[in-house]
Amino acid sequence: LTITEGETIPQIASKMAKLLKTDKTTILNQWKDTNYLKTLAAKYWFINEADITNPSLLYPLEGYLYPETYYINASKPTLDEITTKMLDTMDQHLSVYKDQIAKSGFTMHQFLTLSSIVEKETIYEKDISPIAGVFINRLNKNMPLGSDITVNYALGRTGVKVTSEMLKTPSPYNTYINKGLPVGPVASVQDKTIKGVLNYTKSDYLYFFAKKDGTVVYSKTYQEHQEAIKKYKWY
Repeated sequence: LTITEGETIPQIASKMAKLLKTDKTTILNQWKDTNYLKTLAAKYWFINEADITNPSLLYPLEGYLYPETYYINASKPTLDEITTKMLDTMDQHLSVYKDQIAKSGFTMHQFLTLSSIVEKETIYEKDISPIAGVFINRLNKNMPLGSDITVNYALGRTGVKVTSEMLKTPSPYNTYINKGLPVGPVASVQDKTIKGVLNYTKSDYLYFFAKKDGTVVYSKTYQEHQEAIKKYKWY
């Protein structure tokens, strides 16, 4: 079972459904069950019950299942066994950074939320820390994060082109109409993104735009950002 970085809970549930020979809805329902979530919060130090039982979350375990290739030995594996395996792996990765995350000023849920946005916004590893720095600058200035990724997540869609109408989507995930971090993570997060966000690049940049080849143009002012979009927009 291979979970790829940046995949969402619905995508992971689809893969799980094939493996377990069940339907996706059954899996999503268990992963949304409040009693089940409470047992996970009691077992894992990095899961806070209040955070993952927030009724505003679309998928409570989003961002908590580590992207990895899992080898399932049991002839009839259960959903709980595989979920436990993924959470145990996340535990191993997060434990390395436990002290750093504690000192970051973010709760674990907030940290995974920010990291998941950076995960989805980044194509090349070299941009992880600079893009994280841009978002942290925006948070510090009380500016909206303005991430198209969060709008797509709220709408359950993928794609590069996000219309002005989509940007008005009423959702606690929409970082255009709500300041601060969204209500929860929007994707699975890999180790190098966790590390890159913790070691974010300090700069004066408040904007970034990815060109067609994936290279990123950083800007300090809105005017510079608009000029970059005008010059490099490809969609």
